[in-house]
Amino acid sequence: MSTFVKTILGLAVAAAVGAIVILAMPGAESPVPPVAPVRPVVGKLVETEPRKPVAEIVFHDVNGEAHRLSEFAGKVVLINFWATWCPPCIAEMPALDALQGKLGRDGFALVALSLDRGGIEVARKWLDEHRLAHITPYIADQAQARALNTMGQLPVSILIDEQGREVGRVLGAADWEAPAMVERIQALMRE
Repeated sequence: MSTFVKTILGLAVAAAVGAIVILAMPGAESPVPPVAPVRPVVGKLVETEPRKPVAEIVFHDVNGEAHRLSEFAGKVVLINFWATWCPPCIAEMPALDALQGKLGRDGFALVALSLDRGGIEVARKWLDEHRLAHITPYIADQAQARALNTMGQLPVSILIDEQGREVGRVLGAADWEAPAMVERIQALMRE
């Protein structure tokens, strides 16, 4: 192999490694394309039996104000841990936005907790750019995710009843607009 070819190959490898390092840095722009319609398999909600109380967690809004899960007592809550750099997370965000738009004023609350290392502004900007107006951005940290036993996976969604007990969870993306999923949440709201 000639010196020229070795040099070109070395530069290509160095450029690839450099790109990976840069994209892994906090606040780096995601190479993920805009939201594409995805219809994952419905029925990934794994029911929790018996229902158990959910740990109290603290998260922050765009103004830096602290909020607690207990503020949503008396409502059915869907906690969704997500990040803008997570392709399955961003794939399900339009359906979550539609779900909150449909059920949000009827005793239901979506609590979308971003785990973006770049902070709440990264999540807010992404939601604004994709015109997802029904989702209130909140930021959480890994400790809050661990407190709810999310096992380091994204996205993770936890469905909670009006008494603050875990009804079930979804590991990975789900189709939150699917009739079966909407009906399950509405049935929980009628309990």
